[in-house]
Amino acid sequence: MAAPLPPAIPLSFEVPGGLANLLTGSRAAEPSGAGRLSDLLTLAQFQKLHGREWNRAARQGYPLTLCLAQLDFFASYPAAFRQPCLEVVAGLFDAQLAPVGGMAAYDPGEGFLVLIPDADAEQGRERAEHLCAAIQQKGIPHASSPHRVLTLSVAVTSDLPLFEGMPFDKFVSVLRDALAQVTTRGGNLVTVVPAAYRRP
Repeated sequence: MAAPLPPAIPLSFEVPGGLANLLTGSRAAEPSGAGRLSDLLTLAQFQKLHGREWNRAARQGYPLTLCLAQLDFFASYPAAFRQPCLEVVAGLFDAQLAPVGGMAAYDPGEGFLVLIPDADAEQGRERAEHLCAAIQQKGIPHASSPHRVLTLSVAVTSDLPLFEGMPFDKFVSVLRDALAQVTTRGGNLVTVVPAAYRRP
């Protein structure tokens, strides 16, 4: 976890809810068991998990949903407050995914990756929309965003694995390309893309 922010850093805007608690170092108001960024999987751990879940889904015959999510216009967010924002968002991911058995990872280069076993594209889209709504409703100010608050964009793909051993990089590439198009439309959107692989 990142070191606490020095108290000399001024706040140029009012920071509501859980983010204010993080900036001041207080965790008393956070819900018990709130997720943290360090609780999420790394990209390498997520890749191994995806391989195991893909093979299990292929054997048992259920769909697998994979998502890539990025905070909109986050590169222009004040650098001093990015880590606290990520901590808040990590907690929201944890809260939204736990009820459906979903798992998330965070990678600074890619963003948030989400895996939901036994979920088709429609179920994945619904869960992604819940994530977007939860983050927007948190009301974290973002002056450089057209939405004026922090928002999320998500690319979703789902497939019914028919055989084992599918490369992970292909999935991430497909989602990354789709997410880039969403961002150019202003973000705060969910897009569903076709499955990355099909049996010939």
